[in-house]
Amino acid sequence: MPKFDARIPIRTRLTLTLVCLLTATVLLADWIGLIPDSRTQLARGRVSVCESLAAAGTAMVAAGNSKGFESAVTALVERNRSLRSARLIDSDGNTAFQTAGHAQYWSPLPQHRDSNFTLPIFRFGKPWGNLQLAFTAPATELAGSRFGIWGLLAFLIPISLLQYSWLLETMLPSPAATADPAVADPATADRESLPADSDGAGVPQSPPTAAAVVPGVLALNNNTLSDDTLKDYRSADDTLRDVAPAAHTPEASPSESCAPSGPPIHTTLPIDDEEMRCIVVNFVDRLDARLNGMQDALNHADFQTLRSEAHWLKGSGGTVGFGDFTIPAKELEHAAKDQDSQLALDLLQQIHSIRSRIVPPAPPSDQPSAPQPPSTDNAPIKCTLPLDDEDYLDIVVDFLQQLDLRLMGMLSMVQTKSFDELHDEAHWLKGSGGTVGFPAFTDPALALMNASERRDVRQCQESLRDVLAIRQRLVVPHTANPAPAESLDAR
Repeated sequence: MPKFDARIPIRTRLTLTLVCLLTATVLLADWIGLIPDSRTQLARGRVSVCESLAAAGTAMVAAGNSKGFESAVTALVERNRSLRSARLIDSDGNTAFQTAGHAQYWSPLPQHRDSNFTLPIFRFGKPWGNLQLAFTAPATELAGSRFGIWGLLAFLIPISLLQYSWLLETMLPSPAATADPAVADPATADRESLPADSDGAGVPQSPPTAAAVVPGVLALNNNTLSDDTLKDYRSADDTLRDVAPAAHTPEASPSESCAPSGPPIHTTLPIDDEEMRCIVVNFVDRLDARLNGMQDALNHADFQTLRSEAHWLKGSGGTVGFGDFTIPAKELEHAAKDQDSQLALDLLQQIHSIRSRIVPPAPPSDQPSAPQPPSTDNAPIKCTLPLDDEDYLDIVVDFLQQLDLRLMGMLSMVQTKSFDELHDEAHWLKGSGGTVGFPAFTDPALALMNASERRDVRQCQESLRDVLAIRQRLVVPHTANPAPAESLDAR
């Protein structure tokens, strides 16, 4: 089944597990009575003081030593910081004696009964008077301990999180510590996922080319997987949008006809690295087709496709070192969400202007610059099932929705060396991929199964990289046709 916690780093999961165990232990100790209740203990102590005074007062009054009782109560008020004042009222209702400030501290109201007590004093078995005692309010007396077990947990949980995080940080090596800095994730854009209810199933998608490389998977060459791989894979998956009709139009794109209106823009990635250079070149090669697709979606008021394409550009542009795309692409995404055609048109023109200023990286000086024939390994992969049948279409769409979650789970399994679970997931992919019309998954999934059986981390990483590359090339079928709308070309 999908691993929904795969995006959480292992150190964070261990820290949360330890804190949950500590919290459960404290709650269990409180439930069985090992942790005393401060408010209950305070009330019992005050009741004991009152009983002692009542017994002592009755004995002293019966012995005719009422003045001695007054002196004892006055001395107790002066020495006991919790006892504020006292007053003795005789049987006729007259005040026999009282300490300073009693009228201020005493209250007969029911809500103050936990800090105000009345004690009966007897003489020869008959009521002789009542002793009023005014204590400090429990909230003031207890201070922070008045919150009981919940106050303890509110203090203990943050402290434990910090302690466990630091402890695990020192005990467990960082997965990205040995990664090659030349292939570190250069993303500068916000990689938030699109809402599932608006941009999930039903969004038209396109056949990606080899440029749709999962950011972070480059670290597979160095026998490691970074903590950001999972969220980067989700961001890269948003590149699968169908704008193929616009990509094949013979007319020049707006970005090609737009004259540069500013200084040239170069990628911030280290293009002396061959892999980095290929990523940038492939992105630039595919950019015009994607921009044409955005323009076509706007012309047909297909705001759902426009929004998903803008989200792709917002994340992918910064990832390949063109951060100038980030802000206008983000604003275009919001404009498409609000279905603001005019604002979207203005932002598209701004994006085309940025595109006209981009300088593609030149090939290495020691290699010829002649164009290379297209590779069949980058060709889109279409489903072999008859997708005009709605039943087959639902099966394929459901498979693709599960596939993304399970691939993220596989990335986490390789990182945590959970080879048994990885073997089960690879076995599922080997069988399900061919069943739903994507037999390209069969061989790399089988290689991943064999690598997981041998506990070979490097081979698992290479096989999983092949699976991810195939996923990037899948053509996601349409599940809904956009409603026809008036073209915006008339504007």
